[in-house]
Amino acid sequence: MKKNYALLLLISTFCGVFQFAQAQISIEAADLPQADTQAIVSTANNPLIIVGISADYTQTWDFTNVPLSENYFNLHFLGNEAPAFPFENATLTQNGTLAQLLGIDISLTGENTPEPQAQAFYSKDAEGNVYLDGMQLDASFIGFNEPLFFTADPPYRFFSVGEYNDNFTADSELTFRVEIDTLIYRIDVAINTQTQIDGFGELILPNSQDQVLRYNEWSDIHATSGFFIDIFGFEVPVPEELVQNILPIPYIDTTFQTQNIRFYAKEKNYPLATVNLNVAQEPAKPIFLQYINAPQAPLVTFEANVSCPDQTVTFANNSEGTQLVYLWDFGDGSETAQTLAPVHQFADNGTYNVALTVTDAAGQTTTYSEDVLVDCEVIGVENIVLDKIVWQQAGNVLWLRNLPQTVKSVEIFALDGKMIASKTLFGQENVSISMENELPAAMYVVKLLNEHHANIITQKIYWQ
Repeated sequence: MKKNYALLLLISTFCGVFQFAQAQISIEAADLPQADTQAIVSTANNPLIIVGISADYTQTWDFTNVPLSENYFNLHFLGNEAPAFPFENATLTQNGTLAQLLGIDISLTGENTPEPQAQAFYSKDAEGNVYLDGMQLDASFIGFNEPLFFTADPPYRFFSVGEYNDNFTADSELTFRVEIDTLIYRIDVAINTQTQIDGFGELILPNSQDQVLRYNEWSDIHATSGFFIDIFGFEVPVPEELVQNILPIPYIDTTFQTQNIRFYAKEKNYPLATVNLNVAQEPAKPIFLQYINAPQAPLVTFEANVSCPDQTVTFANNSEGTQLVYLWDFGDGSETAQTLAPVHQFADNGTYNVALTVTDAAGQTTTYSEDVLVDCEVIGVENIVLDKIVWQQAGNVLWLRNLPQTVKSVEIFALDGKMIASKTLFGQENVSISMENELPAAMYVVKLLNEHHANIITQKIYWQ
């Protein structure tokens, strides 16, 4: 039962989404979506904005108080590269959630659950008007493995060329059907949309200021549903009482109304802003805003923590943004990584230029790189002779053997420069230096100094 309520919501909300045109300026075919149309579109709920009135004088719509939303998607209309049945005549497609595609405040799954993805299919007439042929919806959220198709008969006039005072009427029926055993469950949504280009003026958004036309569209929707059976190619309705005990899916018969205000500007190829109104209130209250936006590119930084002796580096990703995609290049010729915070093992000691490239949902990309020093020359359990000096770690003690007479003191530092221990020598060839506290396994620096406290040898050791 829940599943089919979701289906009804899906189709019935298809309505508040259609038509467009403009005034003082005029909206032409070149101003509507093309095969290469691309834009960043943001959404905001419960916007505190005023959509103006029908008027024959210049108006100003100031939406700058709308918070810059991180809820945005990359709008991209594609050419007719692979039309899907039953939309073979489509010349444009667009992907997104229903709310993104329709520009209305709609949720099929509720809070904290990702919305299903959909693909809309459009065709164009000789004047350049864009018609919605139908949609394909990922239906896994209601338990169907195959996508659901909504077909519009006739195609629904969605984006329109026009100028101030133009009027448009769009009539269509959206049909969804799915076979359940020998029965057919069908939802039919009849839509009548009246659109008037009833205003013109200037629209001010957080990131833009344009001359626009106001498209005021009202849609009357009548939605019905029920079961049918195929008899010799004809779908014959099945009375509700015959199937309710077997398939408790509701029959629907409802009528409602929606209103959208859309603002079109020249050369934007998409409504600069769309406002979905709650017509149950008087006056109607804006409840949803979709607008072309230009969000900031992601901020990218990372930190690298080297672990010895295996030359492994753990990266801490400090990038900021939403819906980010990561690409790591470790600078050593190895394969790239796409995880948030990778751990990478380098084959050799050395300095590597590591680059992190981050892409957000808007397609904006930022790259940050820094040199990472990997120096894990191990001295400890294994003895390493340097200029005849033997360095050896034993527990919490560092032994130095075969020291030259010129060495008068030994100092041990952490890599951050903090002194760990020191010892003054009086000509000893062999000396042990005990650490006051147990040292964690890490890289340290040992300095051998002469009587003038000048450096003779500086050696990095790995304390195990």
